[in-house]
Amino acid sequence: MRPEPSMEDILASIKRIIADGDRKPNGRTLSPEGDRFDDLRRRDSDSSVLELTDPISSSPSKDQQMNNDHRDYNENNTPLNGNASKSQDSLMSERAEQASRQALKNLSAMMVSQSSHQDLTLEDLVKDMLRPMLKEWLDSNLPAIVEAMVSREISRITGQHF
Repeated sequence: MRPEPSMEDILASIKRIIADGDRKPNGRTLSPEGDRFDDLRRRDSDSSVLELTDPISSSPSKDQQMNNDHRDYNENNTPLNGNASKSQDSLMSERAEQASRQALKNLSAMMVSQSSHQDLTLEDLVKDMLRPMLKEWLDSNLPAIVEAMVSREISRITGQHF
């Protein structure tokens, strides 16, 4: 049985192999089957090289075209090039498009107002609804009520009826 080589011997052997290039290392080999790598080299040189015969087309793929299509518009979906004009074959008229945009804006505004009132209780909603009615009633009836209460209190204190 052969003694195992030390770490220094292994590293020195690796350095020699790297320095020598394709030449076989001098001295001890690390594997008992020393010619195994030579067999692999011979098999590699004998095997045929795969050649690609299908040329790569220079036209962009569908994915690349789709990526380029979205770059032609900014965030507002308006064309970046200023000379783009509306198609004559448009399915909707300009008036219908504007009406649709306005309806969507109204809907989004309504959704925003609903989301801001989500934390309100039923009591808060009733207060908000009754506030204008209560103000109107107080404006019309409060002066008469105050006058009647003041005259009744004066009558009670003075003992005279007004």
